[in-house]
Amino acid sequence: MLAATGRLSEARGLLLETLPHSTDIRAAEHQPDSVALHALLSYGLGRLDDAERQARAVLALRSRGWPPGLGVAVAASVLAHVLLDRGETEAAERVLCDGLPPGKPPGHLLFAPAVEARARLCAELGRLDEALEAWRHARRLTSDGRLGLRVTGGWQHVALALIVAGREEEARHVLQRETETAQEFGAAVPLALVHRVSGALRGGGRGLEELQRAVELLQSAEQPLELAVALVQLGSAQRRAGQRAAARRSLCRGREIARERGASVLADWADTELRVLGARAVRGGGDRLTPSERRVAEQAAAGLSNREIARGLYVSVKTVEWHLSHVYRKLGVRSRRELVPALARAAGRPSAHQRPAEAAHGQQDPDRRDAGARGQRAQQPGRARRPQAQPPRGVDGVTERVGPGDELKPERHAVHRGECA
Repeated sequence: MLAATGRLSEARGLLLETLPHSTDIRAAEHQPDSVALHALLSYGLGRLDDAERQARAVLALRSRGWPPGLGVAVAASVLAHVLLDRGETEAAERVLCDGLPPGKPPGHLLFAPAVEARARLCAELGRLDEALEAWRHARRLTSDGRLGLRVTGGWQHVALALIVAGREEEARHVLQRETETAQEFGAAVPLALVHRVSGALRGGGRGLEELQRAVELLQSAEQPLELAVALVQLGSAQRRAGQRAAARRSLCRGREIARERGASVLADWADTELRVLGARAVRGGGDRLTPSERRVAEQAAAGLSNREIARGLYVSVKTVEWHLSHVYRKLGVRSRRELVPALARAAGRPSAHQRPAEAAHGQQDPDRRDAGARGQRAQQPGRARRPQAQPPRGVDGVTERVGPGDELKPERHAVHRGECA
């Protein structure tokens, strides 16, 4: 019930009290179903790396000869959602094929998350009839009101795919049924998902109002990835409506959340929308490493291979590669050899590669040193000071190319991979 009403942190806290073991692997050996539910809650809270590690800990038991339990289906659903968020569709399909028993669809409640994950997978692959059947089955499994196991909101992917395919009547039917369920519980996240899909279905001014309402509901919710999706969808609609400044704000914020959480598909969508706007993102404070990125970077700097890092953190090799690509971009490095000094600079301490004199010089007051250098240049005869032109600044640190009428001109390759300030 706590999960159904959006109180995921409380639900997670109660669940952790039943898991006395310190590591996910040890806990999975003793209480696999509880660890699988923990993974589901971690995913709802936007902790993708934790959710992946916990889900893989449960799924690993099968390779060690353990009999498949109900927790396997929940863990498979969580891992499938994580992989879909990172664009690994084929891997997600393999996970679900292994996690769901063959033949007749399962009838136990704990299979509902895996069935709903299959609905999302089929929707993203364009197999809409299969997606609809999986959605109906997931609803039957949770028909007694146990909405807590549907924290992933897989139905929205089915409805949105139907809208894109022009099957709007079927999308309206899905929306109507989910609206009834959301209103029955009155929780913020299910209601926000209803507004999101309704906004896509209506379009125009009414659609914008629905999307803005979804963002408002999600501001205080505990599901940051749902907020990020709503922000990017709102930004896309604002761009099409000509609200360029508002669109940049929504898109930059949604992209920042997506990158922090490791949702690469969503971050790429926001990048594409910003590119259409013709805005160039200025690198700035958003380039700080996330905790997951720092863990991967420190182990890579220590000489571990990607496979060794993946094994130690209990994530996939592709997840490690994805984190490292962001670490390299944020730190401005191209190889593992450069990671040690780059991490030291990011932490504000001299690295082992820095000469003692350089380290001592780096501890001096930089403002005083820079002021002295400027004074020496000013005393040189015949040296005229050249004013430096400042580029016009747009909203949230986005640089604009301003021309007649202050209209934003599209520019090829205008959006870089940096964060908005």
